[in-house]
Amino acid sequence: MIKHGNVNFQAQESKAGMQPIPVGVYVGQIIGAKVENGEQGQNLILQLEVTEGEYAGYFKRQFEAQAGGQYQKRYKGTLRLRVPNYNNNGQPATDRDRYAHQDFQHMAWALEHSNSGYTFDWDETKLKGKACAFSVRERDWFMEAAEEERGYRTGTTTEIARLESLEAFRAGKVKVPKKRGFSQRDQARMAELDAAFSGGASTAETPQLVTDETLPF
Repeated sequence: MIKHGNVNFQAQESKAGMQPIPVGVYVGQIIGAKVENGEQGQNLILQLEVTEGEYAGYFKRQFEAQAGGQYQKRYKGTLRLRVPNYNNNGQPATDRDRYAHQDFQHMAWALEHSNSGYTFDWDETKLKGKACAFSVRERDWFMEAAEEERGYRTGTTTEIARLESLEAFRAGKVKVPKKRGFSQRDQARMAELDAAFSGGASTAETPQLVTDETLPF
């Protein structure tokens, strides 16, 4: 019999393996908003939660299910928007800023058409509590991992793509954006690792098998 010291032990379902939220459109709410400085300028970070349907409260449950420990717990129901820069004429400064400007225009439109009497005024502190809908799409991910045969892992998950208006959602007019593939930087790094592997370089030592004839399996 297994020796243990926990007389109050009870069986309990583990939630650590929660699956990513499925692709689709959800009714939700902004529960937090902040501005962070990045390499290319400012970013607006929105924390979102599902408020209706089968997945209501999903991101909070997912956060609470994370073990933490070596890796810091991270709230995954976020949308990151690059804040556009403008020139002296009030126009987007670069092509990148033009795309960022369009993203902000759509976000502002979605919020104004989801919250009666609200007008977007660039004050992120007023965004908390605002109702909205948001779309979730598929995304490819890449992570370097020395213990893997080629030195990296890849997979597919889901992510919040953009805010949508409740009005458009109720009318069935919201379409889920297409899947977000690997970034050019990730593709370049995977090609480097693949080349090193095909050339005979090993990214990790091959483990030695341990044999013990006394083991029954």
